[in-house]
Amino acid sequence: MDFSPHRGMHEGRYRSPSLQDTTMSSSHTQKNRGDSTPLPPINERLAFLRPSRELLEYYRKKIAEFDEEHEDLVKQLEQYKATFEEQHKLQWEMRQREEEISKLQKALSDMQVYLFQEREHVLRLYSENDRLKIRELEDRKKIQKLLALVGTSEGDVTYFHKEPPNKVTIPQRAVQSGDPYARKLQRSGQAGTKQAPLKAPGKQDRSKEGKKEDPQILLLQVEELQVQLEEQTRLSKEQIETLLEDRKVRVEETQVQHQRDQDKMKSMTDKLNKSQKLLYESTRDFLQLKFECRANEKILDGRERSAAPRARPVPRAVGFK
Repeated sequence: MDFSPHRGMHEGRYRSPSLQDTTMSSSHTQKNRGDSTPLPPINERLAFLRPSRELLEYYRKKIAEFDEEHEDLVKQLEQYKATFEEQHKLQWEMRQREEEISKLQKALSDMQVYLFQEREHVLRLYSENDRLKIRELEDRKKIQKLLALVGTSEGDVTYFHKEPPNKVTIPQRAVQSGDPYARKLQRSGQAGTKQAPLKAPGKQDRSKEGKKEDPQILLLQVEELQVQLEEQTRLSKEQIETLLEDRKVRVEETQVQHQRDQDKMKSMTDKLNKSQKLLYESTRDFLQLKFECRANEKILDGRERSAAPRARPVPRAVGFK
């Protein structure tokens, strides 16, 4: 029996499957070799899939939700940015106001120092004025003593003016008449009477009067010194009170600034701890998502391989008896 036609028929029938099988096996080997290479893009891999309409609608909704959530997050970030900028602006303005307040306080302290210096200068002027008044009184009394020692003639009259007069007064002598010898005797008689013991009582009276007037000047000087002492005491007391008040204000400001710095340091430390925790959690979530993404890519790759058309098995040749 000749089985050549049947054998050729069987060989022609099963030749194409063998070629297809070889191509599929080569593609599978290429895929197995490509496992170590980077995966193709997601769009290229999704092109081989044929999802259902419900699955496409589900993913469209998810993408729309993700886009909306992304827009909301961007808006919140913009709001946070505006809030931070406003807060930074307010802090900068507050820092400027604090600097201005410190400058004004320094200027106020300087003005208080200048005020005390001027008051001391005024007190010195007052003491100088009192000293000049006492000296003027002493000069007047000395003038009176000198006038009492010299004596005044009948034709001489002395006027005291606070300001110089507009007219000048010239003293005039009385006209003498009679016998020159009589005038000489008269002058000698007057000289004799002047040399009488009238001179000593006058000196004693004037010395007693000077002794009585000196305590008055001393009393004025004592009163002046007492007034100066009282003024200096009051000025020193006010100056000490002002310095104590200034010190109290500065201590309070220092305490407030110290408390503010401590609160700020505590707030910054809390923010740093929160930022570190947030960074740790974000890094952990990122690594977890990356791991899940790789796992999903592996699952998707396995589904692609399972969805690919499998090679048909080669049927065995059947012999005819």
